[in-house]
Amino acid sequence: MSRVNIKIKKTHVDAQLPRANNVELGTGDTGFDLTAVETVKIPAFDSKVVPVGLTLADIDPGYWIRIEPRSGLGFKHSIQPHLGVIDNGYRGDLGVKLYNFNDDLYTVKKGDKIAQLVVYPLIQPVFEFSDEVSNTARGDKGFGSSDQGMITKDGNMWTYKDSEKILISCHESDKKFMERMVEKDQKSSDN
Repeated sequence: MSRVNIKIKKTHVDAQLPRANNVELGTGDTGFDLTAVETVKIPAFDSKVVPVGLTLADIDPGYWIRIEPRSGLGFKHSIQPHLGVIDNGYRGDLGVKLYNFNDDLYTVKKGDKIAQLVVYPLIQPVFEFSDEVSNTARGDKGFGSSDQGMITKDGNMWTYKDSEKILISCHESDKKFMERMVEKDQKSSDN
């Protein structure tokens, strides 16, 4: 395990360092919780910036940070943070913009865990223009194409598979039903 040093400047008296719940070496949490330093009300289908009282002071070269959601806020309350990329060279405030995708007002209380910081290794690819495009099984199919159903045959068994279901049968009539499902998938992707 490599150790990454990140220095944080405290800009609010109640600010807390980002903290993981499970810190066991090699199997601990990936996300480090950010905590609100003020109570903020977020109206339904609106957003607000929630201060955490922290400024990024320094991070080891070769790494960057991203603000990620806390699953409980999303599943239970439909609250999601703006997924912010924090580049290695950024030295500024770590306020978190939260979106309320719910019909009701949501109140973030001072001391609530509102998002997580996740540290990533920095990859800096080299982009270049090309006159040729390599061939792949997927080709130019995009925007939902991998969710379309497919029929395959193994021996006397027909299988229909899409992103939600798998149907298996040895009856020819079921194969025809599966073919209609594929046609329906293709029509919906054309619209």
